[in-house]
Amino acid sequence: MDSVIELKNLSKTYGEQVVLDDVSIILPSGKLTCLLGPSGKGKTTLLRILMGLETADAGTITGLEGLQKSAVFQEDRLCEGLNLYINILLPHLQKGSDLTLSQIKTALQALDLEGNEGKLVRDLSGGMKRRVAILRALLAPYDILFLDEPFKGLDGKTKEKTMDYFKEKARGKTVLCITHDEAEVAYLKPEMIVRL
Repeated sequence: MDSVIELKNLSKTYGEQVVLDDVSIILPSGKLTCLLGPSGKGKTTLLRILMGLETADAGTITGLEGLQKSAVFQEDRLCEGLNLYINILLPHLQKGSDLTLSQIKTALQALDLEGNEGKLVRDLSGGMKRRVAILRALLAPYDILFLDEPFKGLDGKTKEKTMDYFKEKARGKTVLCITHDEAEVAYLKPEMIVRL
């Protein structure tokens, strides 16, 4: 995938509230782009438009046609009544994926989740759920990865370890990571930073 993804003059309003006002961004292929900005600046709305979950009122997006998307939302969006293995396997069920249980186990070990494979998600801590959501997105088949405040709720060494794992697994992939945390951006060292 050589082409860039280009957003031109995107605008979005909800009633009287202008959420995005004439936003233009180019997302380079195979690179990590961090989108920074305080709450209420339209970062999540922009991500939802890129994922096809909402429609912009004006503007165009090119370069997303036919791409497989994976995402970590602000909420974990896991199936609480299923175990870790099944939650991670869900994106693979209709795609003819060759992801193995051994690969999942290795990924769980990398983020200190080994021994919890059979646990139901509802029995996990918030930080454990977050890491499962991140693993599910990283192990899913994708051409572009969208992350919305992916490391929130993680602290100290767990956060650093998770960011290190993410950087290793997403290297060379097209990634848009939304955050308001300057320290995260400094740690991730993205190729491109966009401020809303």
